Amino acid sequence: MFRRTAAAAAGTLLLLAAASWLPPHGSAAQPATRPLGDLARPALPVPDVLPAAAPGPLPAVSGFFWALSAAVTGQGVAGAAAPAPRSEAAGRSASEQGGPQPAAPGTEAFARAYSYLAQSWQNTLPFSAFVQGWAQTRALDLLAAIPAGPPAGDPSAERVFVEVRTLAEIGGETPHAVLGYAAGFYTAEPGPRGWHLRGGGLTPETFPLHRAGRSAGPDPVAAAAAGNLARQAGRPGAGSVPSVRVTAGPDHRASAAVRLGNETYTVLLYELVDGQWVALRVSR
Repeated sequence: MFRRTAAAAAGTLLLLAAASWLPPHGSAAQPATRPLGDLARPALPVPDVLPAAAPGPLPAVSGFFWALSAAVTGQGVAGAAAPAPRSEAAGRSASEQGGPQPAAPGTEAFARAYSYLAQSWQNTLPFSAFVQGWAQTRALDLLAAIPAGPPAGDPSAERVFVEVRTLAEIGGETPHAVLGYAAGFYTAEPGPRGWHLRGGGLTPETFPLHRAGRSAGPDPVAAAAAGNLARQAGRPGAGSVPSVRVTAGPDHRASAAVRLGNETYTVLLYELVDGQWVALRVSR
């Protein structure tokens, strides 16, 4: 789910900019022209107890990353015990294997995070592969978890946007630690035992150092998102020159009113640590 190229992309440069793990700055949005982004952005507070069954999409996605954070640091998570991961032996039922198979020693904490995945995702992602995918991660912070609306054509599910900070151990002849940031969308769906994640992934942030490579701000991102929705819906103003009005909000968020022809679109935006803007949700 998290491509290890994130570590290489972030590089030693980010470590030099991060004084520690990591003192928080204020939560107000920072100018998009800052040279290396808001590296010390505070993490979301972790609750004392995670519910056994997530009551909604946001608790499901947040709980997954909080449980995963505890797993990569070797800590436990308060709350009901997670069910043991399904055995990966193909074609054999639990009864044929003598009952549910326990997680391997040292992976019990990962089983809690894995339990947040829907059965459909677990079927394509064996538990051993899930654990191995995070084997190099030594620390993980959840920086943002924001509802982003249902996926197109599926009103029963919900998307959640997340941004994370990771510290990874890179091997080789000279092992070293690398600080990285990544963001992406996860889709959660309801089930008989609460909400679970059915898919999603993270994309590394790139931290372009030259002004020409940086986003010009939220305006073009909002205009592009509104234009895409207008074209997909076949709206008459899709080809119009957009008029954008952005209103800044707290916690690195903003909303934009985009006028296309005679129609106005509302775009929810979020500023990544690297200064780039992401459109989370568009509505008309």
